[in-house]
Amino acid sequence: MPRFAANISRMFSDRPFLDRFDAAAEAGFWAVESLFPYAWNISDLRERLEANGLTQVLINSPAGVWKHGERGLAALPDRRAEFRDGIHMALDYAAEIGCNRIHLLAGRVPEGESRERYWWTYLDNLSWTASQVQGTGVEIMLEPINNRDVPGYLLSSTSYALEALESVQSHCLYLQYDLYHALRMAEQPEDVLRRHLKRIRHIHVAGMAVQGAANEIPAFDRLFTLLDQLDYDGWVGRAA
Repeated sequence: MPRFAANISRMFSDRPFLDRFDAAAEAGFWAVESLFPYAWNISDLRERLEANGLTQVLINSPAGVWKHGERGLAALPDRRAEFRDGIHMALDYAAEIGCNRIHLLAGRVPEGESRERYWWTYLDNLSWTASQVQGTGVEIMLEPINNRDVPGYLLSSTSYALEALESVQSHCLYLQYDLYHALRMAEQPEDVLRRHLKRIRHIHVAGMAVQGAANEIPAFDRLFTLLDQLDYDGWVGRAA
């Protein structure tokens, strides 16, 4: 059976954020992930992790202004300085709380803009990020996010993520595979896992009832059995 991490940005939402570490441990989790820890003091986060014997396995890079629809800065040509400041902050947090994986949010291409310009900015920032984490033990995750829910998201399919990994060769860069987004993109998760598991370092499962999905939702027990058969040793993040 895979190792599960609780996404405490999504789970235990009836509790204040810091108390969710306690809730995760009480529920039997050994690891947690969270979207954006930057509103909280590093020492408070570390204290809760240590008090509960938890490992922080994933955080996101800063997204920009979330309420304005921003979903990452890595591809935005006019936000390079802000993006790089955000990566430095993410690395500081990761180092202090013992987290060795950061999901790098790509960002959205505005309607009418050239995708190519954003793509090359993304690859440049991805290469720079890989150089920053070299030797730190931190791995950078690329997660495809479907463009039905997030229109214009640059990395909207697994094929785009794999193209980026091929373009920027680094042992610090890996795929983060979210089954919800995969189904929204009409992918076959079992096929992707069989073909590309060596590139995958983190997997997400969540509420999987996708209305109008082009393919059937794989039974979780079958998927978890497949991960065991393939010797997957990463974490599976749960959002519910």
